[in-house]
Amino acid sequence: MAKRSSSALPAGLRHRGLLDAEAALVVGLAMEFGSRYVQGSNLPHWGKVLFIMAMTVGLLGFLVLFAKGLVGKAFGKTFLIAPLPRVLMHIGLFTALFFLYALVFNLPVLR
Repeated sequence: MAKRSSSALPAGLRHRGLLDAEAALVVGLAMEFGSRYVQGSNLPHWGKVLFIMAMTVGLLGFLVLFAKGLVGKAFGKTFLIAPLPRVLMHIGLFTALFFLYALVFNLPVLR
């Protein structure tokens, strides 16, 4: 019989799902910076396309390895006893990523 999770939260809101989402947001920023860099370069258009394609495959591959492996091992059991520090950590990370995205895309969110 399949093992059931003891959490009433959906998978996307559990610790591991939140870590995956945070890693995806960080990789999204890295892809944005890489795209901006290559657009301003002197590469021919076909070279820019190949570079962006390679960067996308590489960063998404890195995301899978990072989120599933390193992050899971490093942070998977860190907050096993007390869930409050884990929740505060995720709130802080998502808040920081929110403001970083606003800064990168030059969107004033605090008016």
